[in-house]
Amino acid sequence: MIYSATLLEKREEYFDLNSTVNLSCTNKKLSVVYVMWNININNSKCIIASNTAKEEDTCNDGKVLHNITNGEVYLHIPRFTKKDEGLYHCEIASKEGSHSTEIKVYARASLNISTRLDADHRVAVCSATGAPPGVSISWRTSWNSTGNQNCTPNPDGTFDMESRVSLPDGVNETDLECIVTHPDWNKNHTEILHVPSLLRILFSGPYQHLWQWIIISVCSICFLTGVLTGLYIIRKHLSKIRNCCKFRFSPPPPPPSPHATMKDVEELEPYASYVQRINSIYNSSAELCNV
Repeated sequence: MIYSATLLEKREEYFDLNSTVNLSCTNKKLSVVYVMWNININNSKCIIASNTAKEEDTCNDGKVLHNITNGEVYLHIPRFTKKDEGLYHCEIASKEGSHSTEIKVYARASLNISTRLDADHRVAVCSATGAPPGVSISWRTSWNSTGNQNCTPNPDGTFDMESRVSLPDGVNETDLECIVTHPDWNKNHTEILHVPSLLRILFSGPYQHLWQWIIISVCSICFLTGVLTGLYIIRKHLSKIRNCCKFRFSPPPPPPSPHATMKDVEELEPYASYVQRINSIYNSSAELCNV
């Protein structure tokens, strides 16, 4: 006996790429009479169905139904790829009643989101690689901004997306939020980009070594300038210093030589005779005073 009540369930499932996936219609054990999967993936629809006597498969891509006899009904995907992402609708008819499940299947960790500043630190960039169709990127900033978004398709059906927003003058030490959304996601992906101050930008990243060389060069130039200036001042005033030292420390005249020449003796004889004559007069006067 089959009950007519239908239980509807909706959920999302995420699986790793290249992994083996068993997609369950329900976690209940049922006395299954009939099960059918309506699959809408890769912009195409197909059906995989089975009952106790007949099976149907219009997908023909390796997916199969397993364990229909013991009540654990699931769809087996031997190797999960981006092409297997999509909508899976399962319907079960059992003795306990009918059950319907709608499952949105996504590849886990296929989406890689990153943020950065460009080389000039004037544009903020948010990138989303391996994004499924329908993804959009927006910014939350302290000023009114609209990002320029580019989208590049990949062979596996994903997209590489990039959004760029220009930074106004004077913006520093602030946080920007890059928000990646999809209509089927229950939760958005958000990445925070910190914009540092201008001084921190100048003394970090690609400018760090440049400023180190600039500082070393300026210090070297200042040192050499100081040395050359000192040498110039010393050279300019060296003659004055020498003259000053000669005036203060001039040596006494040399004593007369004991070996005087005859000419020198002759020149001194008149002076000696004059002195002798004066002394004779002085002696005569002294004798008269004594008398």
